Amino acid sequence: MDEAHIDRATLSSVDFVVLLTHDSHYGDAEGHIEKLMQILSSHCAPERIAIKAHPRSKLLATLKARYPRSVHLDNRVGFELLLPLFEEHCVFVGDVTSALFTIKWFKPDRRVFAIQVEQPEIAHFAAPLQKLFTSVDIRQLTYQQLDAELAQADGRQRM
Repeated sequence: MDEAHIDRATLSSVDFVVLLTHDSHYGDAEGHIEKLMQILSSHCAPERIAIKAHPRSKLLATLKARYPRSVHLDNRVGFELLLPLFEEHCVFVGDVTSALFTIKWFKPDRRVFAIQVEQPEIAHFAAPLQKLFTSVDIRQLTYQQLDAELAQADGRQRM
């Protein structure tokens, strides 16, 4: 982690982690990321959002340029090494990435959401995937449902 210049203090202040699948998974990878970042940045400052791209992502420079204030996690570092550095309140958002399962295996009490990515190529395994997510307490949500869930959580924290 030292070689990757990972600042433990920065990671401990993160509220959300966006976990991305390989770029080819998305019909519009940049559009997907933009929707997520709009939702998450309405609930906290960009500096409190971390982005972890897939190890073979070609979008690293684009992500850093478009979201310069966010925390960009080195995509060469396995997520299981980073997970202990995030505080209990941190929320993890992905789609079909195996990192979501890693989080639930190592930290079953963490809030983990899988965004439903509409793509005809993956429609055939939508039902089995939903069943798998449900079995490990990962809620699969639309973008709108994620925003509503986070707004509800914001309201509970203010009380």
